[in-house]
Amino acid sequence: MLTAENVREVFDYAEDHGGLLWRRRPGAPKNWNSRWAGERAGCVNQYGYRQLTYSKRNYLEHRVVWLWHHGVWPSQVVDHVNRDQLDNRIENLRDVSHSVNRRNVSAVYVRPNRTGTWTLSYTFDNEAQARAALDYCQNIGRNVA
Repeated sequence: MLTAENVREVFDYAEDHGGLLWRRRPGAPKNWNSRWAGERAGCVNQYGYRQLTYSKRNYLEHRVVWLWHHGVWPSQVVDHVNRDQLDNRIENLRDVSHSVNRRNVSAVYVRPNRTGTWTLSYTFDNEAQARAALDYCQNIGRNVA
């Protein structure tokens, strides 16, 4: 299991983009340091998050950044405040519940449901905006039918 001490020994934190960089390793094979030291660790996975491997285990970079700064693993979900899942600067990360994290989603989601109809999901900044959009959609439905 990756600990805060391991993280600080193996990685440097880049404040400008929040990424983790490989540190020089004194006992590494001779060309490891010339190839990897100072390079950004990991890659972007299929879900759009940076992921890195340490001791044959995969970790999400934003969770490791949290560990690097706070010394403990996040207790819940690490949320990207600005909704950019590649922006792992510590000021952009917060440890929140799953429900709070779900409220900080962006864009519009359109998907078919099990009955064959389509579901539209959109996140509003406040209740007034949501109610105004609902009223608008209900009025459109009356006019179309």
